[in-house]
Amino acid sequence: MGIAEKWRGLRPLPNNIRERLGLLATLFEEADVLLAYVFGSFLHNEAFADIDLAVLPGHRGLEDLREKICEILSTQRVDLVNLKTASPILRFEVLSTGSLIFKKDEPVENSFELSAIREYRDTAHLRKSQARMLEQRQKRWS
Repeated sequence: MGIAEKWRGLRPLPNNIRERLGLLATLFEEADVLLAYVFGSFLHNEAFADIDLAVLPGHRGLEDLREKICEILSTQRVDLVNLKTASPILRFEVLSTGSLIFKKDEPVENSFELSAIREYRDTAHLRKSQARMLEQRQKRWS
C-alpha cells in the first residue's frame, strides 16, 4: 500500500500543522512520554502527506496516545513509532534525520541517544552479512 492509498478518504493536513506540533508538549508530559521526535517527509519535503512521530514512552506505555495526538493535530494522518520496540535501524534514522520536539530531561535524551547509536553500530556487521546473503540470492535467481 502506497502513501496515497493509506490516507485516501482522510482530510489533508491542516495548514497550521507546524504550530499544532508545539501543542503536544502538555500531552507528552501528562502521558509520561520521555522523548518525542518528528521525522520523515514532513521535515524534508514540502509535499508531505502525513506526520511521522517517534516517542519513547515512560512507564505508562502508549495506550490511547495516537488518538490524543490526532485530536490535538486535527488530523488522522499520523504515524506513531514506539522507540522502545523500534529496530536499531529505525531508531538511528529517527535520531539522524529527525528533530527532537519534546524531552523530559537532558539525561534521558543523552542516555537514549547514546544507547541507540551504540546499538546501531554494534549491529552493523549483521546488516552487512544480510546484504551479502541477499546479493548472493539475487544472483542465483537472475
